[in-house]
Amino acid sequence: MPSQQTEAAFNIIERDGYTLSLPAKKLNAMQRRALNRFGREVEFVNPQTTVRVELQWRAADNPLLLKGVDAHAATQTVTLSDSASVRTLAPDDLFAYLCVHGAHHSWSRLKWLADLNALIVSTNSDVEHLYRHARSAGAGKCVGQALWLCRDLFGLELPGALARDLQANKDCERLVAIALAAMTASEANAERDVGTRAVLRELRNRFLLGQGFAFYAAQCRLAYAGVADIVRLPLPRPLHFIYPLLRLPLWLWRRAKLALAPF
Repeated sequence: MPSQQTEAAFNIIERDGYTLSLPAKKLNAMQRRALNRFGREVEFVNPQTTVRVELQWRAADNPLLLKGVDAHAATQTVTLSDSASVRTLAPDDLFAYLCVHGAHHSWSRLKWLADLNALIVSTNSDVEHLYRHARSAGAGKCVGQALWLCRDLFGLELPGALARDLQANKDCERLVAIALAAMTASEANAERDVGTRAVLRELRNRFLLGQGFAFYAAQCRLAYAGVADIVRLPLPRPLHFIYPLLRLPLWLWRRAKLALAPF
């Protein structure tokens, strides 16, 4: 959904009985504005039914990724059962989105890659067409990483020329190595603050996903203001420049609290 409509969407979801769950159970107006600028999603939960709803105002954290996929993109309706269906992105854009989503998390959950491979195989998709569309939609290097991983782990057949191009791409090779390390890491399925090595691996991964000055500038802006910092220390927009100065001290403080917490 467009970012300028997030406040209205917040109000509608809360009016329907849902309460904030992530990144915090409560956010004041200042925190919501900062989160709208630096983040891309929040999660709500219905206390009675425990149903969870994610509200997203960008398809990817970095606005240069999936720039062509937004609330106005083409959609399709997918039938889940005789009485239930959902509206989602059209097949080509859905493929691009799934590549970026998995790459953003370094494919730390193998099921994401399995789902992507199943989507390609079950629909008998033209892999080269999917690759070209995802690149044009702003999926960056995410799509090459995803296809390489599907080939190596699930035996997906790639057109010869495309396979050779990916094999010759050093950034793609680095991204595949990062993903394999994330998949096999001890904290891969842990919903908690991860160790220093994992944080650095994730940071390197996200800078490799795109290219060009505008992409790197946007990624630096994301790196210097974390959602955890915004929640713990809300600042008015004129003071957002302070976040880069606080980023490391606040992260070290969180690591120290985890290290000192009783087991």
